[in-house]
Amino acid sequence: MADFSQFLPIVLRNEGGWVDNPHDPGGATNKGITFYTFKKYAHLLNMAPTLANLKKMTDEQAGRIYKVEYWDPIFGDEIQYQNLANIFCDFHVNAGYHAIELFVKILNTLGNNYHPSRLTRRIMSSLNDHDSTEVYMEYKSGRISYYRELAQEHPVLRVFLKGWIARVNSFPDVVVPGRTTPACETGN
Repeated sequence: MADFSQFLPIVLRNEGGWVDNPHDPGGATNKGITFYTFKKYAHLLNMAPTLANLKKMTDEQAGRIYKVEYWDPIFGDEIQYQNLANIFCDFHVNAGYHAIELFVKILNTLGNNYHPSRLTRRIMSSLNDHDSTEVYMEYKSGRISYYRELAQEHPVLRVFLKGWIARVNSFPDVVVPGRTTPACETGN
């Protein structure tokens, strides 16, 4: 089963430190935690929900928020393939419910019929009926497509496209059994 402690360093590396880019719809963030999310969970950290405290947040404190807000809702501990759990939760951090929609959409292309915006234990248990490496590579490819479409629809976000694609490409390519090359298109 996937282990949150293996995911946390990945998301912290991907998210970096303090950022307050006026073009970023998430607003001020530290370690990828938006001020909105920090205010929601500051009580778990015994901190007042202030920008100053968001700036002081440690990696361990960010990890507590990531576990509760992003890992647990996608049943990360129940995903058997660590790479899949990592890329899924990383996208959940970065794009919210779009990560779940993509995940369910991929499972539906493999013969399921689930509602695309709701994740349940039943859906997650059906993941075990499929090749996790295939789901992972399709997810990686779908994530790149999502970012390209987002930048096309919202030109102000194009400034982030290269970084988003680099973020996806930081996850390893794997060869799906029965194929000789990875299933993912990873170009810019």
